[in-house]
Amino acid sequence: MGGLLYKDFVSVRGKRFVCFLCIFTLIFILIRVVFPGDRYFDDLIVYAVDGSRINLIDIILDMFAWMFIFMNMLFINRWTMEICSNDEKNKNHSFFAAMPYERHTYIASKYVFILIAAYVFFSLSQIWIISCGAFMSEGKTVDTLMAVNAMTLPVYSFMIFISAIELFLFLVLGKGKAMMIKVGFLLSIALCVIYILLFKDYSALIDKIGIYGIVQWVEKNSFSMTLLQILSPVITLICYWGSYRLCCLCCAGKERDYD
Repeated sequence: MGGLLYKDFVSVRGKRFVCFLCIFTLIFILIRVVFPGDRYFDDLIVYAVDGSRINLIDIILDMFAWMFIFMNMLFINRWTMEICSNDEKNKNHSFFAAMPYERHTYIASKYVFILIAAYVFFSLSQIWIISCGAFMSEGKTVDTLMAVNAMTLPVYSFMIFISAIELFLFLVLGKGKAMMIKVGFLLSIALCVIYILLFKDYSALIDKIGIYGIVQWVEKNSFSMTLLQILSPVITLICYWGSYRLCCLCCAGKERDYD
């Protein structure tokens, strides 16, 4: 399986992404150390409604940490499609069928690769959050960062769950049909959002899902968040394993292509 994992790593230009993410992480840590939260500049100080002082440097670097997590999720979603479509485009299935791999090793390599990628991205996200919070001044920015940190594991678990569905579709149905289903689902969500924006009063909803509203909700429901952090990876891994087994069963008639 090691050869298959390395092949997928090369196909998604993994070396370039690893270098980029490592350099970007080191630059972020360096900036955070050089500009800690207790280093105030008159032009970078704002005051909240309650009169508390907020350093804009903390807010800017906090936003970079959110963007980094969002970027990682995009990478996971993109790689899920690429590692399957690249083999289909290059017609590598017949080649792998001739290799001395164990049964369903080809399918397992896809699931393992995405799981490893998600773990690496999650670890890097934790490095960003820890380094950002270590030099941050006390206040609402710290509360916001802690709320983001509390939701990081459930969010990554959700992305792994989505990858389990997409891997099943791409490996069983192929890129063409899988993309039709994916695009159709996304269009349905977009139509629902457009309907809400045009015909529903969503002002109250916006007030509830604002960043500080989310922080307050996390603080009030700390037990629920702890339970979610514990259960989300367990449930996701069970669904991920189930997706793999179901994919193996559905591909049983195509063993010459996948074994």
